[in-house]
Amino acid sequence: MSDSSISQERLALIAEAALRQLESGRDLDSVVMKLEAKGLSPGEAQDLGEKVYKEYIEKQEAALNNQNCSSCKQNTPEEGYAASLCPGCRSKLVARPFPMWIKLATGVVSVILLFACFGIQEAFTSRLAFERGLKYEASGNYATAISQYQKALQYYPDSTKILVRQTVAYFKNNDVMAAAATVKKIQGRKVDKETANEINGIIDKMTKLKDSK
Repeated sequence: MSDSSISQERLALIAEAALRQLESGRDLDSVVMKLEAKGLSPGEAQDLGEKVYKEYIEKQEAALNNQNCSSCKQNTPEEGYAASLCPGCRSKLVARPFPMWIKLATGVVSVILLFACFGIQEAFTSRLAFERGLKYEASGNYATAISQYQKALQYYPDSTKILVRQTVAYFKNNDVMAAAATVKKIQGRKVDKETANEINGIIDKMTKLKDSK
């Protein structure tokens, strides 16, 4: 009987059945005899039997490898770990030095995180000093408010918001010269209408004081 007399689908089913027989403990000769009984010629049965037997051996070897160390493929893996490694291979892996690129990447990331932490700390310190300055200014303690605004400016020396409040505090603390110097730093900057009116009012008052002298 030729291969063409059996459909490929039926041939696949026969091969699958032969594989199950091998897995159940049958030897190759008995499997070949079973194939002949299913209508294959002796030559066809022998060829298919050997093909299925080869597949069976490969599956057995793969299963055996899965039970052994994934590195050396020989020793029994150590239990309790996700990676299937024997104690010897695990020790070698742990002792292996990290590649230089990993060390460099770790260093770069550490530096970035360090700068980020400093940036967060600076922002927090500046914000805290500014909030304290607002409270002291609202309570009429302008000298202390100026000190807090100055501390906030150490981290953000070009902050329009801080410079505006410092200008107001200087003026209300009767330090017209300092107020005038700070006003020059914020001239031409965009601010909201309320802030603009407040600063313009201070400028007008300073101009009148200058003219009255």
